[in-house]
Amino acid sequence: MKAFNLMVAIVILFCSSNVNATNYKFVAVDNSSSTKLCMAAVTNNMKSLRYQIRHIRQPHQQIRDIANTVQCNNQIIANIAKTYNALDTFAYLNRFTASKYKKQQTSVTIQDLAAVKSIDKKKKTVVIMIASR
Repeated sequence: MKAFNLMVAIVILFCSSNVNATNYKFVAVDNSSSTKLCMAAVTNNMKSLRYQIRHIRQPHQQIRDIANTVQCNNQIIANIAKTYNALDTFAYLNRFTASKYKKQQTSVTIQDLAAVKSIDKKKKTVVIMIASR
């Protein structure tokens, strides 16, 4: 009985890890500094993000100004990082984002573990074009 329960747990774990198997490929539309900043944010690259912020900033300009004005695909930069699960860059940028721009959505997902789902071993790749404004 213990072996059966262990096998069921392994199958459920394997199925649940393949349910949301989507890869994102980000392509920059242009070579501008703000697009490079957007690319660093969505790819969760903290080193590149800080480098781009340092090079975009004007004298006496705050990081808060950049976080609230740079838009990537018509979203504030912190929000697009959150959309594509770039959690490190999101946490960093969200500290500087004004509350009126922050995503206030919380989501609850209920998944029926007993339901039989087909296992798709092929991952989908979605290409996202990144542009800044």
